[in-house]
Amino acid sequence: MKTPTLSALALFTLVAAAPLLRAQSNLEDISTTPVPAAAEAAALDPEKEPSKKSQDSKGIAFLPPKSGIRQELSLDYGYAAGSDLKKSGASGSLQEQSSHFAYNLTVPLDAKWTTRFGIAESRIDFGRPGGSPLPQNLQTTTLSLGAQYKIDDHWAAFGAIAPRLSLIDGWDRINSQEVQFGGAVGAVYIVNRDLVFTMGLGINPGNEDLPVMPLVGVHWVFAKDWTLDLGIPRTALSYQILPKLKLIPVMVGFDGGTFHTSKTYGNAFGQPGLNDKKLQYTEVRVGSGASYAFLPNLSLDLTGGVIAYRKFDFKDGGYSPQADPAPYAQIGLKLGF
Repeated sequence: MKTPTLSALALFTLVAAAPLLRAQSNLEDISTTPVPAAAEAAALDPEKEPSKKSQDSKGIAFLPPKSGIRQELSLDYGYAAGSDLKKSGASGSLQEQSSHFAYNLTVPLDAKWTTRFGIAESRIDFGRPGGSPLPQNLQTTTLSLGAQYKIDDHWAAFGAIAPRLSLIDGWDRINSQEVQFGGAVGAVYIVNRDLVFTMGLGINPGNEDLPVMPLVGVHWVFAKDWTLDLGIPRTALSYQILPKLKLIPVMVGFDGGTFHTSKTYGNAFGQPGLNDKKLQYTEVRVGSGASYAFLPNLSLDLTGGVIAYRKFDFKDGGYSPQADPAPYAQIGLKLGF
């Protein structure tokens, strides 16, 4: 659960969440698509840059290199305690461990054009009841390539493509159904450094309910030290209580993805109806946290709360177990250079 100065990884932190609850399963993958966001205000209008030092909405403070090239690296690990399963096919509870890695590279070509490259790896491991046909793990690898064009001091246009590989229970067998192509096109409108709007369309591969989704988001510094980032996969209200410490009293995060079972997946559980089916996993987290900048370019993030909603939906398989809410904790490191 990743920003102008928003990084490429966090653009879709801006995507409006309310009407898209059923589509968020793929948004974590799309979130690695390299597109501009609010903190690009300084890049679009350098004369409005108040200082050489800036801080993104994730808590990474950094000194922009003279070359203009920016790199960002993030790592995090999370654990969710056990909670009861509904329609599990076996009594017991579901535990969860998650890990995420992302690297993003931003390279300005000239005064107008900027290119972006990203790679992200996400894995969720489940502690499941014996005999349950739920997956042991879900894994997603995403590559992304995009470009931004500065129209004027207030407008920028962006486009990106993001192929991804989505796997159930490891790398043993890979077929074309596990490789999907996402992307996005849109525009960013910067009113000023404190208010930025993002709008556009995103390709949501593998999701039959919403294959093309609207992108609308807001980054708003509405009071001294207070910031609201509204969107998917993460909506957050943050308060910069100290120069190095940021509190996040409220945050909502979405995770998941669309996967495809093998032709023999359900046989081991006596459920052949689960063979060769789409699996859509959906997860919604609500919590709070804090971010501390140890160095100008290194921060530690701690978050905790509850996974309010978890569902495994085997499309056309007649099997859609859901887990009760469960507490979770997460730790992460972010490096900008």
